Amino acid sequence: MGTQMIAKGLDFPDVTLVGVINADTALGLPDFRAGERTFQLLTQVSGRAGRADKPGEVFIQTFNPEHYAIQYATKQDYEGFFYAEMAIRHRGDYPPYFFTMKLTVSHPDEAQAAKAIYSLAAQLNAVLSDSARVLGQRLEPSPG
Repeated sequence: MGTQMIAKGLDFPDVTLVGVINADTALGLPDFRAGERTFQLLTQVSGRAGRADKPGEVFIQTFNPEHYAIQYATKQDYEGFFYAEMAIRHRGDYPPYFFTMKLTVSHPDEAQAAKAIYSLAAQLNAVLSDSARVLGQRLEPSPG
């Protein structure tokens, strides 16, 4: 069965052994919530092993066993994870310390889309405060 299926709250009363293969796959995604999602998935799936009077075991296979999300998940340490995650988000200027917004511009003609996004970026930069950060923006538009 898939990890997501087990983690989503389905009750399998006779499950006493859970194995998570490549538990750190999501940690490589370019998402500031990757640690949180990994921790959440591992703690949820771990809760499915052993129900009622049946003891359970969980095996986690990972290439990154020292990662804080995996370490805190193996200990079921929600509070420790929260403080570690909040410290990382504060240093990285991520929510809940900063608001984020994603803008996407699309057009059948890539040049038109590029022109529009550069125009939008210029308009935003003119009105944003000095503490605002615009990510994914080149300083100069590409020629053409």
